[in-house]
Amino acid sequence: MLAVTMKISASNVIIANLTVQNLRELEQTGILISNAQNVYLSNLVIEYNYRGLIFHNVNNSRVFNCTLRENEYAVTLRAYSQNNTFVGNNIMKNQIGVWIEQSCNANWFYHNNFVNNNQQVDPVNRGTNTKWNNTYPIGGNYWSDYLGVDNNGDGIGDTPHTTGGATDYLPLMKPSKLLPPIAKFSISPPKPKIYDEVTFNATESYDLDGNIVGYIWNFGDGNTTITGNPIIKHNYSKCGKFNVTLTVTDNHGLKDSTTIQIQIDKLKSTITISAIPKTIYWGQEITIMGRLTPEKENQSIIIRYMRVDNSLQFTTWRNLTTVKTNSTGYYVHSWKPEKPAMYILAASWPGDDTTYGSSNKTDLITVEKLKSIITIKVEPEKLTLGQNITVKGNVTPLQENAVCVNITISNGSNTWNLTTQTDVFGDYTCIWTPPNIGNYTVKASWQGNEYVMPAESETKTFKVEQSSKPEGYTPYYTILVILVLTVLAIVIAFKFKRK
Repeated sequence: MLAVTMKISASNVIIANLTVQNLRELEQTGILISNAQNVYLSNLVIEYNYRGLIFHNVNNSRVFNCTLRENEYAVTLRAYSQNNTFVGNNIMKNQIGVWIEQSCNANWFYHNNFVNNNQQVDPVNRGTNTKWNNTYPIGGNYWSDYLGVDNNGDGIGDTPHTTGGATDYLPLMKPSKLLPPIAKFSISPPKPKIYDEVTFNATESYDLDGNIVGYIWNFGDGNTTITGNPIIKHNYSKCGKFNVTLTVTDNHGLKDSTTIQIQIDKLKSTITISAIPKTIYWGQEITIMGRLTPEKENQSIIIRYMRVDNSLQFTTWRNLTTVKTNSTGYYVHSWKPEKPAMYILAASWPGDDTTYGSSNKTDLITVEKLKSIITIKVEPEKLTLGQNITVKGNVTPLQENAVCVNITISNGSNTWNLTTQTDVFGDYTCIWTPPNIGNYTVKASWQGNEYVMPAESETKTFKVEQSSKPEGYTPYYTILVILVLTVLAIVIAFKFKRK
């Protein structure tokens, strides 16, 4: 699709005092005049386009005192455009100065300055009956590649000038008028950041018939500098887009200006985050620290965490806290994780007017369950059948609520699983009556919880023996024997006294 800055399709129109530039893509055009007549163009600057000016079926029109420079095609005539006059124009440093379709007839060029075009006139497309000069002594055009001489000093070359199939029979020895300088500059670095020192280089500016004596720099941020040096440095204290305008003045007082828009970007920032130590037990603290660069004081650093489940599946990010940086950009925070798990921590800074934000995260942090200990004591370690055994001990660390303790007793052929609970001090007690004689083993365990690991006690042993008293022996039998013996003793004593 053809992109055009200005398109005119009307007759009897005057176009003056405009600058059209920077349509560089293929077939993009600065000004297109089509299907019109009696159009007058003057004091235009048409530069840095693919096609600068196109006449499409345009008749009896005039182009005067315009500058067409650094286009791919400066002037294009096509579609039966005829009887058009080009006078007093500067056609400079284009790839092709004039391109005229063969259908275009009787177009006239004189007192134009053709300067340093790669091809002054297209060698194939030069039109039909195109005139390249006026009558003597008015003369023709100035051609920068003309090598002829002027022996009689009338300002007109003694021999015709032929270029690209166009012949000027009265070539001018000097430009038809004083040529203005050409303003041109470059920027380094091409993508500067705020506070960078930016170099503006206007050494590519030139003046074909004189010298550049002054440079006026308008940096677009309220600062303007006038200098005789083509190279200048400038710093921007704000981000954004700025239109930088260079105006050059030559030794004849002629001026030219050009503008480039510069983008001043924000600084990049980095933020670090570390967690020390990376492995802790639940209830211990982790120290979170890091630094914001460039260093900025009193900046809000957002710290978040993500819990990772046992299958290494990530959950959602949750806000932990917001901390402030100190004068050197450092921040620190102490954190006691709520549960044993694996975590990832992240720090982020949203940025400000001069610096982009940044974020970073840690490697996996492991919060392990607390190790627990369960003790066991058996009393007595030896007993006879029918007596009770007492198993007791303690669970540490102390739990807020009573925990279930499993006691496993075995005599090799049978196993008994008993359950008891700790008291407020973590102590537990279990009383049990062994049903058989023999050697027994006993140990205690508890299953732990989401904060504390399970534990198992050492194994204790006890022995149950057969009682040594006769079968059927009871306390009543003992009393009876004592009574009988007492009575017998009394009887014997009584008989002894009677004798």
